[in-house]
Order: sequence, then structure tokens, then C-alpha cells
Amino acid sequence: MEFTLFIINITMKINLLSTIGRKVIIATILTSLFLSSTILNAISIRHDVAESNYFNLAAPYDAVGRLSWSTAIGTATLVSPTKILTAAHNVDNDIDGVLDDTLANYQFLTGTDVDTATNTLSSFASIVINPNWITSTGSAQYDMAVITLSTPFGGITPMSVSIQNPVGQVGITVGYGGNGNGQTFADGLDGLRRAANNQIDFVGTESGAFTAQTDFDSPAGDTNTYGSSVALAFEGTTAGGDSGGPLLADFGSGYSIVGVLNAGFNPTGSGNASEYGDVSIWASILDSDNQNFLTANGITLVPEPATYAIISGIVMLLITAVRRRR
Repeated sequence: MEFTLFIINITMKINLLSTIGRKVIIATILTSLFLSSTILNAISIRHDVAESNYFNLAAPYDAVGRLSWSTAIGTATLVSPTKILTAAHNVDNDIDGVLDDTLANYQFLTGTDVDTATNTLSSFASIVINPNWITSTGSAQYDMAVITLSTPFGGITPMSVSIQNPVGQVGITVGYGGNGNGQTFADGLDGLRRAANNQIDFVGTESGAFTAQTDFDSPAGDTNTYGSSVALAFEGTTAGGDSGGPLLADFGSGYSIVGVLNAGFNPTGSGNASEYGDVSIWASILDSDNQNFLTANGITLVPEPATYAIISGIVMLLITAVRRRR
């Protein structure tokens, strides 16, 4: 499927981080002149690394698919045979608590090339929007929605969802859609799945929203926002095609979802959200309200919150004991 976009208005920019003068680019491209499809965020890569490396990095993640409907596309992840996790703004961009399209028009496709994929899910039983997305008037902190399927989706291993703190981990982001590199604004849709690495440098509260954030470091080391300025071998960021896509981290037993993509902004380059210097913003699984929303809608978290609390308590007791012995 090829898309030729004649853009009337590229993105809504809001001063979400006005305290430091940053402009946040909501991951939405508004109405096109001759096409009803809209791009909601994808993967932008290093300009000096072969694109094949990013295809190879994405290959294991069949649970990540493209979510599409009448007017737009985004990304979503199968997290159980009957549950899909995506961003709330993919299904309720106007924050009114009502789906932006009829339920029957939503589809979920998987594969390395979704334009040739045979797995299409249009039989959704329900889509539940995180209620905090609505009451907070669209805070990035709560940008999550859960899709329940009418029948189980077979043949693909779902991704687990982790409540562990990913700060310091080398994360993976996966998505479809607009593509480009750090020297150019990402554009065009080719239906191919790409993934990139990014250091998870920040999880915390900024401008009133608790989120995870990653930055796109240049090979030259001159566009750093968080952590080290050294670019990873397969460094990349999000851009036009994966809103709702997962931020993945490995805590020793394989990669799990630790965040859901909300938006991005660029405090350094020319302002394009896919260039070097780009910062991606993720609704964090670490947030307790998000955990409550997910479990209430049938998504299992690992480790389970009660178990994690017990383990954390034991660790703290051991630390206290060691300190006393000193």
C-alpha cells in the first residue's frame, strides 16, 4: 500500500513542557487532501547504519502489529491471545471518551510487511479507553487503551507487560509506517516493521506527567538530551507511524513492554520529531494507575504487583540488615 500525502496541517503542537520552552509534537498528522489515512508515529534510524540491521532487530516481534481504521493508522501489541495494548489517542484522539471510529472499522495486522500480511483482525469485541486519559484531558501519563478480541489470535506469542523500573536499560522500540533517518524528516509508508535501540534514560514526573522518555543521540554526539551522548549501534527513535507501539526492556527473561508511545518533541535539531535530538514520550507501566487499568481489563503484569511488593520488601530488609551490621 502506497500513500501520497498532501498535508494541510502537520501535527498539533502544544506547549506541554512550557516551563522549559519545548514544543511537544502530538503524534498525529491531520487531514490530507486526497487521502483519508493519517500517520501516527514510526521508526527513524541512524543515517550511517544499514537499514537491514533495523529490519533484523524487529524480526522477533510478531506480536507488534499495525492498528488501522477509517482515518488513521498506529501501532499496537498483542499482550494475550485476546488482548491488544495501544495508545488511547489512537482510538480517542479528541479525548471525549468515545471511539473515533466504529468498532468494526478497526483492524490489526501483523508481519514483517503488513501490506502483504494475511493476519487481519477486524472482529474486536470492545475497546476500553483508560479513564484517566479522559479525566486528565489527555495526559501522556495515561495514554493507553485495551482492545479485546472476539476470538483468540493464534500463531503468535504475546508480549508480556512488566512493572519493573527500566531506567538504565537499553530499550527497543518497534513500529511501522513513516521511515527516514536522523538527518531527514521521516515520511512515506511502506508497511515494513522496523525496530531500534534506545537507552531508557528517564522515568519520572516532568511538567506534571509521569512518563518514560528516550532521546535520539547523533553519532557525532552533539544532540544529547538525557544520559550518555554516545549513540548505540542501532540507535533510533519514533516518527510518523508507531503511536501506541511498545517500549521494550529485558530484565533477564526476555523483552517485556514497559511503556506505550504517546508523542515526541525535538529540543535540539530543526524541530522535526524524527531527527537527531528527538525525545520520545511513553506512558509508563510503572505508574500504579496504569497498572490498575491494565489488570482491571484482563492484562497480566509481570511480576504480579503483590509478588513484586513482597520481593521489594525482602530486598529492603536485607539492605537494612547489612547497613546495621556496618
